[in-house]
Amino acid sequence: MRRLASALGTSTMVLYSRFGSRDAVMSAVLAEGFSKFADTLAAVSLPDPLAHLRELGRAYRRFAKAHPSSYRLMWSGTATPEGCEPGTPTPAAVHGLRAFGTLVLGVTRVLARADRPARDAEPLALSVWSVVHGFVSLELTNGMPPGVDADAAYERTLDFALAGLSAAPPV
Repeated sequence: MRRLASALGTSTMVLYSRFGSRDAVMSAVLAEGFSKFADTLAAVSLPDPLAHLRELGRAYRRFAKAHPSSYRLMWSGTATPEGCEPGTPTPAAVHGLRAFGTLVLGVTRVLARADRPARDAEPLALSVWSVVHGFVSLELTNGMPPGVDADAAYERTLDFALAGLSAAPPV
């Protein structure tokens, strides 16, 4: 809290007065991060479903690279749902679900174009999300092998994910 107060040019007393606790500050920071992330994905709008989905992947990576601290915190699992009733999603979770919903809609459009059932959209979106998230997380933690062209490798990752969606469904 002292470091945050110092970075904001204020005192810890102001933070505690405004938020009440460290957990409440964390919840607010997470909600803000997920809200901006969801807005970033929602801003993508291309008429071609495959191009749209590719651009969603690029927007995901741009957000993470532009806000690495926020991105790491968002996926750290440190959120405390202070003030939320059991079973009620936190504000961060609401925005996270909004971001995921944007991806599900993008996958649904690709499936419709391929005349595949919409019921497959959510599990396939989770697969795409996992691949993209894994790559970006490796990149942000310097987990890439030396000499890898991350931009080219990311485009190949998107190619891989899109090819899986465009292929015939498993029998």
